[in-house]
Amino acid sequence: MKTKIAAKDIYREYVVNGLSDRDIASKYGLDRSTVAKRRRSLGIKARGNAYIDGHLSVKNSLGARGYSFRDRREKSGVSRVNFLVERVCRVQVYTSELKDDGSWVFQFSPRSEGDVREGNDYFVKVGDHYYKDHSKTCDVVIFCGLDTTNKHFIVDSKKLPVELKVLKIPVEIGKYRKLLERWDVIDRVVTKRKGGTQ
Repeated sequence: MKTKIAAKDIYREYVVNGLSDRDIASKYGLDRSTVAKRRRSLGIKARGNAYIDGHLSVKNSLGARGYSFRDRREKSGVSRVNFLVERVCRVQVYTSELKDDGSWVFQFSPRSEGDVREGNDYFVKVGDHYYKDHSKTCDVVIFCGLDTTNKHFIVDSKKLPVELKVLKIPVEIGKYRKLLERWDVIDRVVTKRKGGTQ
């Protein structure tokens, strides 16, 4: 495993491209702590914890809509999904702060072969990289765009392309309007799993 990363690479990946320490580590074959230490040594401060803000936004929205749910991260600290809604619907949350160009950017870093454990069927090989197959890990994906009023773009996980690298949603939303606040996607999964009709 490599132990160094150039300052220009840290700046480009963390500041310009918005990758996390973990994503940079995966991309460059480094340990996450190596990336974080190098970033701090260059005076690049950690971004605000958008993940927590997005997680809380979804949690509050689920509660306000009367869903019963378990916050899977509170129980174990680590989970493949964020929430289990109505005991049957697995929900994964991705969060983005509003970028300078007026868009929310959600990035999915491909993994190299060394990062994917043998027998892990949650990743699918496309070319030389492995991509997460959300349809095997969750039922619904919520993309939370942080702003003065947070936006929730909700999609059935089976509709996400496996090789998706970046999802960029402009603040004016446009074609993504059909995903905005679509809590009925969760309702459909719950109804189907509990044996009801749609």
